[in-house]
Amino acid sequence: MRSLRSSAGVVRIGTRAFDILERLAVAHGDVVTKEELMQHVWPHSIVEESNLAVHLSALRKILGDARHLIVTVPGRGYRLLGAVSLDDSQTGASGDAEVIESGRPGRNARGALPDGKRVLFGRETALAEIGGLIGVEPLVTLIGAGGIGKTSLAVETARTLGARFRDGVACVELAGHTDRTTILNAVAEAFGVTYPGGVVTPARIAASAAGKSCLLVLDNAEHVIELAAELVDVLTATCRDVSILVTSREPLRVRNEYLYRVLPLDVPAPEAESQNVLAHPAVKLFFARARALEPRLGQDSQSIALVGDICRRLDGLPLAIELAAASAATLGIAALVSRLDDRLQLLTAGHRNAEPRHQTLRATFEWSYALLDARGQAMFRRLGVFVGSFELEGCLDVISDMPFTRAAAIDAVQDLINKSLVAVEFDGAASRFRLMESSRAFAWAKLVEEGEAHSAAARHIDYLRARFRHMYQDEAPRSEAERGVIRRHLHEARAALQRAFSQDGDPACGVELTSWMVEALFEFSLVEECFNRASLALDELQRMSQAQRERIGEECRLRLLCAVASTRIYTRGPVSRSEALWTDALELATRLGHREYRERAIWGIWNTKIASSHITESYRYATQFNALVEHAGSAQSRSLATQMVAVSLHCLGEHTKASVLLASTLSLDPSDTLPEKRQRYRVAPDVSGQGTLARIYWLQGRPAEAQALVELTLERVQQNAREPSFSHVLATTAVPLALWSGHLARAGELLALLRKQADRNGFELWLEYCRALEGHLQVLSGHPERGLALLDSALGALAGRGFRRVVTPLVCAQAEALARVGLTARAKHVLDRTIAQCSETGEQLFLAEVWRTKGLVDWLTARDETHAEAIERLHASAAHCMMNAHRIAMTQGARMYQLRAALTLAQISRDTHAAGGALELLRAACAGIADRSCTSDIDDAWALLEAASLPARTTPAELSQAARPSYSPLSLVSR
Repeated sequence: MRSLRSSAGVVRIGTRAFDILERLAVAHGDVVTKEELMQHVWPHSIVEESNLAVHLSALRKILGDARHLIVTVPGRGYRLLGAVSLDDSQTGASGDAEVIESGRPGRNARGALPDGKRVLFGRETALAEIGGLIGVEPLVTLIGAGGIGKTSLAVETARTLGARFRDGVACVELAGHTDRTTILNAVAEAFGVTYPGGVVTPARIAASAAGKSCLLVLDNAEHVIELAAELVDVLTATCRDVSILVTSREPLRVRNEYLYRVLPLDVPAPEAESQNVLAHPAVKLFFARARALEPRLGQDSQSIALVGDICRRLDGLPLAIELAAASAATLGIAALVSRLDDRLQLLTAGHRNAEPRHQTLRATFEWSYALLDARGQAMFRRLGVFVGSFELEGCLDVISDMPFTRAAAIDAVQDLINKSLVAVEFDGAASRFRLMESSRAFAWAKLVEEGEAHSAAARHIDYLRARFRHMYQDEAPRSEAERGVIRRHLHEARAALQRAFSQDGDPACGVELTSWMVEALFEFSLVEECFNRASLALDELQRMSQAQRERIGEECRLRLLCAVASTRIYTRGPVSRSEALWTDALELATRLGHREYRERAIWGIWNTKIASSHITESYRYATQFNALVEHAGSAQSRSLATQMVAVSLHCLGEHTKASVLLASTLSLDPSDTLPEKRQRYRVAPDVSGQGTLARIYWLQGRPAEAQALVELTLERVQQNAREPSFSHVLATTAVPLALWSGHLARAGELLALLRKQADRNGFELWLEYCRALEGHLQVLSGHPERGLALLDSALGALAGRGFRRVVTPLVCAQAEALARVGLTARAKHVLDRTIAQCSETGEQLFLAEVWRTKGLVDWLTARDETHAEAIERLHASAAHCMMNAHRIAMTQGARMYQLRAALTLAQISRDTHAAGGALELLRAACAGIADRSCTSDIDDAWALLEAASLPARTTPAELSQAARPSYSPLSLVSR
């Protein structure tokens, strides 16, 4: 029977432990790898490496004071020190075997560095800096999170600098040891000394090493931090020529300690090109490990971009990247990305010869977590609710269920920072904290395991809700730092809402948070996201019981109603649905006595009336808003009221009155910037007002001023691309004015910009409108068939949405295209229907252009007629329509439409008895426009006049007086 004997007699030992001891003994002091030991002990089984660690721990415990005889060789395996007597005839048999410990080491067992040189990616600077510190600083501690590469840096530094020291390098792996005596014996052995009797102490080791010149590497000291601190404190005080390099997840906090924080590997930016992605160390490491297993992996640009994303999501943590690379070689890169949220379960394919704590990502964090006391573990778990950086106040809120004072909380956070579980970031004088993404995933998993996730998530939402509510109490301008805080809170809120609306979440918390974050989403032009989130929350609210809705409160519903109403018009439509939502909001705000939201709702209804071109009704709501804010509203509200009235007047054809009102509320100084006040009305009033004023300038025959104002407005808005304001001014003013002016190249540029903005922001309305504008551009470019196809489709879609704002000129373009391809009957029907709609709704803004186009269609129809009477009748009708257009334009003060009507009349009257009168009318129209060459119409008009060499016989004032009609567009309001 096999037995283990000591001076006290036979020692009881298990079969597996004896097998391990036997294999080490027959190696006669040489290293036995882990694989060799496992094959020897379990020759026909597949077992976890942790089984080997368990039996080694038991064997060391059995050896007692002699436990130092089993030495861990980092990265290689184990060996047995000392002289051994073994009966070889019994080796490997089931009979008797005797192992006798001599009592003292019989050879110099200096701690050796792991075999083989590893390529380190992106660590050149760190190696140079650490190398410069060794020999200058007596103690250098590499600190950082688990798996960040501290050991690799330390080993490579030692390998590089070993020749500096007469006695070379002594390396001690502390991770496998927890017993004081074992650790001290391992350090002594690394120095090449043994003690046949007495207790091994730091002082004895220091005395023995006093004359040596070497580099001592203590790897992974965090779990024995007090003993490591005691040892190096004595060594640095006694051994002048011994330099010490320690790796630890927290500082030793002893004198002469120089802390060197090991940082993650650099990762590529999200928008980086493939070549730039491949240049980053994190990506290089990934591909080096992955292609060692699968050489063909990730050759295409899409895979390279995905690897960049993987490295970012793993925070550049080398261990996590290596584990991910091993998984990618099996799963493929795309599958790895899709499963990366479950990284703790996924990343388990560590090197077999790695330490157990580095075999899986979870094991790495379990090691650090076990070093915390109970309160530290509880705090760390709760911080797992944060997905980005957070302030101390946020930390205090999510740990509010724990008995922490503010001072104690700060100390606890500092302890987590010291243990490399939390990172600190500085922004000027302010500091924030952050968990690496993998650390956060582990903390959240622990929170779930402890059954604390639900309550912690609720506290997280409470904190965010309070922050949003506080930030949107006023309309003061924000600094860039404040906007940065809001961006971080939005990032947190998205994660909080994902949890709240999950199967195990709390929808009520999610609904309340959404109602407060919609303002932030608008501030950052995230219109589509605002619609989607507010709609989801409103649907959830409606599904709740009456008791739940009462607990949440009606103000929450009011905020959500306004958010959905103001975004739906751009993203989904139809306009009528937005109007219905605003109407509900107005009723609720009135019932709650909420003045601010009553203003918003009236504005919202007015905006839908403008969008659907119900201009008479829009004027009523504008005056209602003005009455509401005239004496008690804010300065911004009163300014907005004036602009609302002005826009409605403009659409009613009262351009002069509208321009006076708008000029009184707007700053047109080019050196001014748009106010940075938070906009409660979604489209910034100043943007809308300036766009309207530019359109009025153009109509009044001031195209140069109009173009200058458009460019100024675009420049102001484009500085921060505020949405929906940016798209609004492009769609309703900038592109149309360029088209009307005949600046087709500029129109194409602006149209491309509008399409880009609409696509980026999910503005389905403006995407449809872009197709209609493109159709108009094609018609003006001489491609009526191509333009007509676009116009028919887009105008049909816009009509389905109930949207008619600035659509009438596009209808005119459609009618002209129809007539030019021979579909004159349909063209007339389209125009007659438009005239009827204008009469019904009060839209007079483009009425002159409709009549001009109607006249043009009659003239184009006459070209295909063969009967003289029909031709004469159509020519008379065309002239009548042109003169009607001219009279309407004169009444409105729309000189550009006067010019267009007169120009078209002159063009179709050539070689007729009416040519002289038409040219006279055109001459008068040109005389009323100061800008000689700003639009194609003006150019064509002057060219026609110069060709006719017509002298001026009638002044513009006389013509205007003679042609003025007897009605006012404002009279339509009273119908």
